[in-house]
Amino acid sequence: MIKTIQQETKSAVSSMEEGVGDVERGTAEAAKSGEALQGILDHIGSVTMQVGQIATAAEQQTSTTVEINRNIHQITEVVQETARGAQDSAAAANNLAKLAVELKGVVEQFKVT
Repeated sequence: MIKTIQQETKSAVSSMEEGVGDVERGTAEAAKSGEALQGILDHIGSVTMQVGQIATAAEQQTSTTVEINRNIHQITEVVQETARGAQDSAAAANNLAKLAVELKGVVEQFKVT
């Protein structure tokens, strides 16, 4: 019975280690995504400033320019929503990395000798 329990424990530990590996790979991918999203956020900040400059110039234009100004405002809202979503994704990636570390610590406690 003890040998069976030991074998099942080894199997469980092996499965957990595989799971940790998967989580670590997922965490690495999430970190890459977070970095890419941060780059997007930087570009979004630049685009937002440019949109603001365009909006200021558009106020001096004709009624057609007023319509363009409304469209730019909508783009700015979408950009801000995208930025918030990117920040949420980055936070989730950080949380996932923390969970992976915790899981690895838990799995290490189940080493069979």
